Order: sequence, then structure tokens, then C-alpha cells
Amino acid sequence: MNTITLLWEVVFQMVVASRLTEDPTIKVLVIEAGLLDTGTNATVIHIPLLSGQGVGTEYDWQYVTTPQVGLNGQVLPYPRGFVTGGSSALNAMVYARGPSEDFDRLALVSGDDGWNWTSLQPYILKNERHVPDWTNRNVEGEYTPSVHGTGPLMTSLTPNQTTLDHLVFEAVHELGGKFVYNQDMNSGDGLGFGWMQSTVGNGARSDSSTAFLTPALNLRSNLDLLLQTQVIKVAGTTNATDLRTVEIAQHENGEMVFAGFREVILSAGSVGTPQLLLLSGIGSPDDLDQLGIEPILNLPNVGKNMQDQPMVSIQYSVNFTSPLQNVLTNATELDDTLAQWETSQTGFAAGNILNTLGFFRLDPSIPPLSNHPDPSAGPQSPHISFAFVDSFVSNPNQDVPASGNWITGSIVVQSPTINFSDTSAFAAHIIAPHPDAANLTSNEEIEEYIRFWSNTLKHPVSTARISSLNSSNGVVGPNLCVNGASGLRVVDASILPYATGGFPQAQVYIIAERASALIYAVSC
Repeated sequence: MNTITLLWEVVFQMVVASRLTEDPTIKVLVIEAGLLDTGTNATVIHIPLLSGQGVGTEYDWQYVTTPQVGLNGQVLPYPRGFVTGGSSALNAMVYARGPSEDFDRLALVSGDDGWNWTSLQPYILKNERHVPDWTNRNVEGEYTPSVHGTGPLMTSLTPNQTTLDHLVFEAVHELGGKFVYNQDMNSGDGLGFGWMQSTVGNGARSDSSTAFLTPALNLRSNLDLLLQTQVIKVAGTTNATDLRTVEIAQHENGEMVFAGFREVILSAGSVGTPQLLLLSGIGSPDDLDQLGIEPILNLPNVGKNMQDQPMVSIQYSVNFTSPLQNVLTNATELDDTLAQWETSQTGFAAGNILNTLGFFRLDPSIPPLSNHPDPSAGPQSPHISFAFVDSFVSNPNQDVPASGNWITGSIVVQSPTINFSDTSAFAAHIIAPHPDAANLTSNEEIEEYIRFWSNTLKHPVSTARISSLNSSNGVVGPNLCVNGASGLRVVDASILPYATGGFPQAQVYIIAERASALIYAVSC
């Protein structure tokens, strides 16, 4: 049977389903555990201003972490999308492909040059296109048109440039050195500060459902979608490791078995995919024995090696107001802003709250690089990223002040070794840091702040990591087929071998495009 099933829903799955069904001889069944993205409360997903507000709602799996030893035992929320569109419907809409070296390292680890930056260019251009923001303002010099393509996924720059944005670039110019202007961080150049590109088009979030799944469902009879359907496991057909059968459960209809697929594709993400593999008897025999599951494939790296991007925020009171602060603290203005969006998908709500982004490297002559291996993909890949928000962005369990004008600097990966507040651009406007960050004058105080207030960007990867054909360290090979199995492939962020130097959403889309071509060309 020339039918392919895709299990659970994340960014990868929607792209693959859309691309495969371009061939009318291939039938695709998408099995989605969550909800449709057109429900009663779904505007919380689609309005750019509300990015992230779908977390904790019915559109979120609402996972939490185990107590984190390195963070003083904190238990952190760990949202994953429970909706068509997956986490691309819940995230902050950042589109940053990362350095070209990330992809070159993926090719090196997998032993397949088809994964390097140069080879992936056709898939990059096929996937995404840059569009004007709703104001159609002049953005010359803020991005590079030639590095964008003609794909369904829409990206755009902010329609709402602010005082804070211009202070960021003034500070970058003042600091100089490694702080340089990067006209387009999606060019493969992974370093510098630039205008952030968001997955926003026509004033609304552009995600894997709106860009790929929904148009395909509306046009093609060879694509079907099962909603609110939980996958129990994949199983053997002719033998235990020929995994073309899917066991599912629905609330109303109970358990069912679907068999005879040409291929089963797991796209459940870095949390869901290893869970499904383990439930299916694929993993470390010792782990499976403890769970009472009969092992069928010995792949000890299933569910191991998870990597993410830690983040901590520092807030400052300032002597200027911002449109974002005004909207978020004035109920009437917020209502009017959302009403304008509901009517025309225009106005302040039609833009992201993040406008600028920066990436840079640490000094290799001092710790941690002087006494630890460099974890980055290469000399043009970042160790740290900075983002700035025109409001108070709280760390986990941190109270939001009842009054005042605030900005937030969020630092990803390492300690805040560069203090933007000391530049003349910021010094003229900063009143004081938030009391929680008032005494960060020593390495020990900085470390304690990080351990107490750190969060994560919720960008897990590497729990079903890729490897070369001759390696025993991976879960999937270079064609994304599960090692030792027939008929089973993994296509999601869990295959990435290392945390990205950018934001993984963009890398997920790119890998999904090549994965679709591999599925056409190479059967598992």
C-alpha cells in the first residue's frame, strides 16, 4: 500500500505531509494527538502580540521538568504544542537559521554531505519567503532579499520599531569589536546583531499548520487528518522489526490498529518521539525492562543526550515608555488593539514583541573556553545570544512589578559577561536594575542569580540523534531511518545531534524539506 502515516504533530510533520501529497499516488494519514488550530480560543495562537500566551492553555501538553539539580531544584514548565501546528503554534515566532557551520556539522556527524549548508540551499529557498509587514514600510538594509525564497512559510520584520531597538544598535556601534551589525542572520553568518525575522505574514502567525497542512487539506483528497488520537506504539507486521503497524486510542472509540503502511514516520518531537520509541520496545534493554516493555531493538541512545538552550533575563527600569508597555498595562488599550486585529489583522497586535537579536562568541583565552572544549559548531558560530523586550519579562516564579516602565535583556547559554547598561546609549535611560539583579558584581553573585532564575527556551534536541551508517552512537542514520528497523523513520528535532547556534524552528523546517525528498527517494 502506497500510504504513509505521520504520528503526532510537530513542525516537521506538517511540511512532510504537504510535500508528499503533492504526488497524487501517495496517500498520507496524519495522526494528531491534539486539537485543531481553529477552535474557539485559537486567536491566542494566531495573534502575533500574544505569542507565547498559548502556553498553559488547552493547546499545550503542559509538561514540567523533573527538579533541576543545577538550578537549586527548580521544576520548570516545559510546554509542547498540543494542536495542529505543534510548538510552531506556541513559540515566540523567531526565525533564525543559525550559522552555516551548524549544518556542516550535521553533515559531518551523519556522514552525508547532503545535510551541509550549501547542499540544503534549494530546500531553504523552497520552504520560506520574506514578506512585507502589514504597514509595508521600507526595510532596505534590514534584511537581504537574496537569502530568502518562495516557500509557503512567511517571515517578516517588525512593523513597530521602538526606542529600545535603536538603543540596541547604538550600543552595538559603541561596543564595536565582535559587536557588529548583521544585515540578515539567515544568511549563514551566525554572528552579530540584527533585526529579528518572525514567522509572521499578513499580520498573523505563519506556522506549519497555516502554511502547509491547512492548504494541503483543502486541496488534496490523498491527505487525511485524525485529531485527538493518541498513538500507543508502532508494531511489527511480518516480523518484530518491520514496523509498519500503528496502535492508536481515541477517547470515544477506544483502541484500534492500523496496518499495511508503506512507511511510518515519527514526528512527535524531542519529548514525544523517544517516548513512542520506548513504548514500542526500541531503546536500551535495561531501561525497557524497568518499564516492563519487551525489547525488540537495542538502541541505547533513545531518549538520551537531550540538549536545550538555558536562558536568564535581567530587567531594568527606564525613563521612557513604550507602545508594548502601554498596551500590556492598559486594559482598554489592549482591548482596542486586539479588536483592531480581529477586524483587519493590522495594528500593534500584528507584530512580534521581539524586534532585535544578537549572537556573539566568548573569549577563548578565559574560562569557560580556556578550560573546556568549545561546544559550538565552529569559529563563526555563537556561544551567546541576546534579545531585548520593551517590557518586564519575568524569570520563573519572579513577580512582575505593579508599576513603572521596564525593559528586559534575555541572555541565552552563558553568564551576562557584557553589560549593555554601561554603554552611553543605555546609561542615559536606565534608572536602575530590578532589585533581584541589583548586586551582580562578582562571578559568584552572577552564578547564584543564574541558578535561581534561569529558565530554558524549550528547544530540546538530540533524543533520537542522527549518526553515520557505521556509528553505534545514534538512533537514526543519515536518511533518518531508525537503525535496525524497517518501515520506520524519525523526522523531527530529536534527530539533531547538538543544540543549535540559532533557533531550531528554522532548522526544523529546512530539515523537513530534505526529509520529504529522502522519503520519495529512499525507503526505510
